[in-house]
Amino acid sequence: MALSRMQAIDVAIVLLGTLVIGYVDYLVDNQIRIFPLYFLPLVRAAQKFGRKGAILASLFATWIWIVAQYVSGRSYSSEYIWGVNFITQGTAFIVVSLLVAALRDGLNRERELSRTDLVTGVLNRRALYEVGSSALALCRRNNRPVTLAFVDLDNFKTINDTFGHDRGDALLRTVAKVLAGSLRSSDIVARVGGDEFAILLPETEATHASVLLDKARNLLLQSPDFRGTSVSVSIGAVAYTMALPSLDDMLKEADSVMYTVKGSGKNRVEVKSA
Repeated sequence: MALSRMQAIDVAIVLLGTLVIGYVDYLVDNQIRIFPLYFLPLVRAAQKFGRKGAILASLFATWIWIVAQYVSGRSYSSEYIWGVNFITQGTAFIVVSLLVAALRDGLNRERELSRTDLVTGVLNRRALYEVGSSALALCRRNNRPVTLAFVDLDNFKTINDTFGHDRGDALLRTVAKVLAGSLRSSDIVARVGGDEFAILLPETEATHASVLLDKARNLLLQSPDFRGTSVSVSIGAVAYTMALPSLDDMLKEADSVMYTVKGSGKNRVEVKSA
């Protein structure tokens, strides 16, 4: 698999850093123990490339270290000690690098969990603000329209009250799956409340947004989890020719349109142009 430009730069930093440290190791002629410096490029390899990168970089660093020791005149009473030192030093490099890689993976998992709604698997409200703000900035920079929709499940409380929260959570997962599957890859779906979802449609004007949202609503009502229930879907949206600087203000406007829909009969889509 071809490396990206940034990945190629990181590989170069790891390799050149290891070579420079090996050269310095050779110059000091075994009088100064600088082997801990080898951990600097190894940490970067582990952070940027994970476990596989950590192991490969550790093996390369061990080879450079043993070569630096040999050409600087280091000698041992028996030849097999070179092999033992290669194994012990390489093990130390690999263990530390893998610990860094494991820490990186753990932090990435925690970061992902903090941005994901645990019930539905879509983005949570916090992540919507992070991802949505970037999408809005791009629309403003390119002078492109954007639509923000607020989705509310009508009569959802009856599901929890009648069938229990497990059935309610299953219905929420269905909503998330159908919304994510019926929209475009560039669209953003997030759960922002109990039975409320937000949908951000970049580069989408009012007419197109109305078609997309009504298609999603119909797919939801046709799904097996909705059949035999009184749950329906009310969607209020605001289509902007120029996105507002504040996503929070846009959410409030879309929420207001959604409540207008609920107050006038529910179970439909209304898109307001702004």
